[in-house]
Order: sequence, then structure tokens, then C-alpha cells
Amino acid sequence: MNNVRLGGKGSPLSIRVGKWVRHFRQRACMSQIDLHEKTMVSLSHISRIEQGAGNPTLQMLEALARGLKCAVTDLLQESDPEGDSI
Repeated sequence: MNNVRLGGKGSPLSIRVGKWVRHFRQRACMSQIDLHEKTMVSLSHISRIEQGAGNPTLQMLEALARGLKCAVTDLLQESDPEGDSI
């Protein structure tokens, strides 16, 4: 089992989830503060998730998906919203 170093980039899945959160947030013309106010997920968690360094719980993913008006599965897509290879 691979260990992920704290304070650095996370796993490929964490990075991809972060990109999708940022994609849906920006598509909704929301700031991180707006997303925090809709979801009550802390700003630091949102920032770390979007950077690929966070490890959101299922409850956080559900709250983020509700706030972003998407499905949790949308945040777990295997494709990359930026078209980059991960």
C-alpha cells in the first residue's frame, strides 16, 4: 500500500477530484468562499482538496456535490476536466 506524504500532492485520485471540484466551482462562477458558505466545508479544506492535497470524507464529497449542483460521481470521473493526463 502506498503512503501519501502529508503537505504534498496526494494520490492521482485526490488530484483528479480536486480538479473536478475546481471545474464545477468555476463553472458555477463561485469563489471558494461562496462554496464554503453553501457547504460549510472549511476554506482550508476546499483549498487543499482543489490542490489535490486534501483527503475529503464521503460526507464532504456529498456536501461539495450538493453545493456545486452535481452528483458525487461527477467529482470522481476518471477523465480530467483540463484534458491533462494524470
